[in-house]
Amino acid sequence: MIIGFVQLEIREKAMKTLNLVCWSLIQFSLTSCSLWPSGPSKPEIIISYDEMPLEKPIISNPQWGPEGEYIYLTCWNFDVAGFAICRSDSRGDYVEKIKTLDGSPIRCAVSPEGNKLAYWEFDTISAYSSDIVVFTDLDGNIIDTIHAYSPLTRGRFSTVSDTLFYLAVPHEGVRCYNLNTGEYELSFTHSAFPGVQRRDFDLFPGDTALVALDTVFSLTSNAKHVLPPKDCSQGYLTYSVNPSEPRYVALSGCGAPHLPKERHEEARNNDIIIIVDVIADTCTVLEATPRDRKDVEYWGVYYADFSPDGNSLVYYIYNNGVERDGNEIALITDIMDK
Repeated sequence: MIIGFVQLEIREKAMKTLNLVCWSLIQFSLTSCSLWPSGPSKPEIIISYDEMPLEKPIISNPQWGPEGEYIYLTCWNFDVAGFAICRSDSRGDYVEKIKTLDGSPIRCAVSPEGNKLAYWEFDTISAYSSDIVVFTDLDGNIIDTIHAYSPLTRGRFSTVSDTLFYLAVPHEGVRCYNLNTGEYELSFTHSAFPGVQRRDFDLFPGDTALVALDTVFSLTSNAKHVLPPKDCSQGYLTYSVNPSEPRYVALSGCGAPHLPKERHEEARNNDIIIIVDVIADTCTVLEATPRDRKDVEYWGVYYADFSPDGNSLVYYIYNNGVERDGNEIALITDIMDK
């Protein structure tokens, strides 16, 4: 039985794919992961630890700007108050600090038009453990804030509007906030949005569906489709839907981040990215850690994010070879072999 989504005016290719995918309940069989024959580029560190604009930096998840020209992130450390909103070019040839702000950010997001940034700030005033989502323009001027209700929760700008923001709320689901009115509605209800590190989700083009909890859920009907089995007992932590080919979803972060060397075997799959084809129910394994750097040990691949053209993935990767354990920014190109 096919359950169609409400049709929205989105790009022709995305609409064609969504009509096939989001949309219908697909009969699937167990599949094994396999590599694409042509293969992508080798993983490459494009922003190293010592290229950050702060010493001993801690960085947030990298996010593409809407045109793919820039990569945005936030950067801070434990020695200096405040943090920096930063961006680099698409190859990481330079990193510039846009503005320094107060607070302690832990996530960032970029609006589809590229005129707003969102970052998560620890709430140090409230008696409850929670975060605040802060919205700024590209100059770092604060526009609005939202109470996030829980630490380390996850949010996404709408794929169609800079004024809509989706926020995961534990044990409730996903709310959609209208940044013009301050009002929200519950777009997706799921009481199983549990522990701190299992709340990531991503939206399909047109906001017709979202992927979370290893399942694609329609936002316009009761349709859902479970992703095929993958070799990760704890489940992957982060999702990214390919904006130009939305049949493909990137999964990263198998296991707890930042495990010490002696516990690396507990998360042996957290140095790869899985590309799931939700139509064919197949998986493609992308080796995401560079193997050609002498005396540098990488693992902990998280927050893989598809570029706007769907042909590249940027992500942060854990480097255990620096003075203090830290993250660096890596890139894989030619994902779609275009």
